[in-house]
Amino acid sequence: MVRRAYRARPRRRRRVNDDQVREALREAFRTFSLPRMMPMLHPVPKPDRFEAITINGGRSRLCSVCRELIPTTAEGSFQFTYPDGRVFTFHDRCEQLWQEERHQVRR
Repeated sequence: MVRRAYRARPRRRRRVNDDQVREALREAFRTFSLPRMMPMLHPVPKPDRFEAITINGGRSRLCSVCRELIPTTAEGSFQFTYPDGRVFTFHDRCEQLWQEERHQVRR
């Protein structure tokens, strides 16, 4: 009996649209799972904690909004690091929508 190695195929997901991303952002703001504030651009007093904004960061990680993988070749992706250790990664478009939604009046 010959056994064949099982090779899992990555599931193809349908790309989410802007309305779905906006709704995910609003829900994340309501549940406080995503911040409305960007990391600060000035040094934090404690050297073991830092804040950073990395352009083209977050590659090969899941987007914090749409939960889709950010490709290793993605241009314009972002990674935000907060002093409490939280790290959020965004596709370029998801980050643009995050910027728009975080400035909206809270409902």
